[in-house]
Amino acid sequence: MAVDRGHRERSWAALQATGIDGEAGYVSLDPDEAEAELRRLFDAHSYGVVLIGGGIKNVPEYTLLFERSVNVLIDLQPDIRLSFGSHPTNVPDALHRRLEKP
Repeated sequence: MAVDRGHRERSWAALQATGIDGEAGYVSLDPDEAEAELRRLFDAHSYGVVLIGGGIKNVPEYTLLFERSVNVLIDLQPDIRLSFGSHPTNVPDALHRRLEKP
């Protein structure tokens, strides 16, 4: 499921308009490449919450990618909070749910 760059930029701008500050990071659909990308993203940063969207979570063909991403994130930052979206329209709510937890 490919999402064009313009859509991603508009979605990120809409998310920031809700008061969420952070970085937009997108990974390859190849599990090996995704793991390498996650390791690069986390190399110099620590994040409170990471959202895994429905484009990975809801697609049966991406089960290995989803599983591997979750495990890599936990390995990289054991105290990370994971948020799961099912559609671009509920991403702000999904992130706010996890950001508001102590």
